[in-house]
Amino acid sequence: MGQKVFLINDTEDVYHWGCNGTSVQIKEQLTRMGVESIFTLPVYTIPLLPHIPEKVSDIRTREDFIQHLRPIANAMNASDFIVVNGEGTIHDFKPGVRALLFLIIAAKKFFNKRVYLINHSCYPNSTDENILNYYKEAYRSCEFIAARESLSCLIIRMVLGVSCNESFDSLPLTIRKIQKNIPEQLITDDYVCISGAVNYSLLKTDFIVAKIKENYPNHKIVYLTGSKKEGIHKKEQVVINHYLAKFPEIVVFDAKTLEDWLSIIKYSTVLISGRYHYTIAGACFGTPMVYFSSNTPKIEAIAYDNGLPPVVATQEEYNERLDSLHKIHWHSKLDLLCKKAEENYNWPGVKF
Repeated sequence: MGQKVFLINDTEDVYHWGCNGTSVQIKEQLTRMGVESIFTLPVYTIPLLPHIPEKVSDIRTREDFIQHLRPIANAMNASDFIVVNGEGTIHDFKPGVRALLFLIIAAKKFFNKRVYLINHSCYPNSTDENILNYYKEAYRSCEFIAARESLSCLIIRMVLGVSCNESFDSLPLTIRKIQKNIPEQLITDDYVCISGAVNYSLLKTDFIVAKIKENYPNHKIVYLTGSKKEGIHKKEQVVINHYLAKFPEIVVFDAKTLEDWLSIIKYSTVLISGRYHYTIAGACFGTPMVYFSSNTPKIEAIAYDNGLPPVVATQEEYNERLDSLHKIHWHSKLDLLCKKAEENYNWPGVKF
């Protein structure tokens, strides 16, 4: 009889296509392992969960957990093991983070389930004892932990005191599988691809576009967006409207498939972004890139780990990087990143 798995923090349908490619790959890897049924808890539901304890000492009983979170308790109870896709979530101590950490603790404490925490970065960003204890309790509850870059691994080992396997985001594995299906040149003209960022500052817009126009006067500027079910995210629409109000000639490409999203990045003359998965896709194709920091040091860390140029932070750094792109040897890192991504699923002693 096939195994049943509860996948917590499913990002297949929301945010943008990079998150889709990650969660799709996790499910494919589980199926390849012989898993028969996968129950999922979507990412958007986690911050809304009620009765999440503020401190580890506030965690009550199994019966209390079942009373307040019965559907999740039922899924945990019915599963053979639990996989947590930590992508995009485990930093600071916002409600969604606290809830995710609590679910990890509950899975082990109340249901004695093996928990595999994969595909994630870890940045507690705190010295508060209550917060660090919450992180420690959750991470100690895991059977296996894989983090996407060396900095997160260092934090997990040194701050949380738990062993960790260095891996990478799972998106490159999806790219490798579908790369022959990526359409060529959806935009016939030469273009520079831009995106926003989870922490995008509207103050950057003028100098970003001005330098593109100076260095690439005959290129179109394409703002890439899109997701499986959400389309353009509400917060991103604000950034897009801001760009279009200043520069109405910008083309907004709302990708309707993962393959189309990847195509725009692959065939771009340059990718300028502050988004993690956009940067990963660019690295997989060897697309020349300029990238700003995200809401955690995860882009800095993957650049350092994988021989990519560092992030830019200021207008001066951005201008210098765009001027020097031709001096950098850009090439596909797909094989390297796939090899690292496979470490998410290298679980010792697991047999199916």
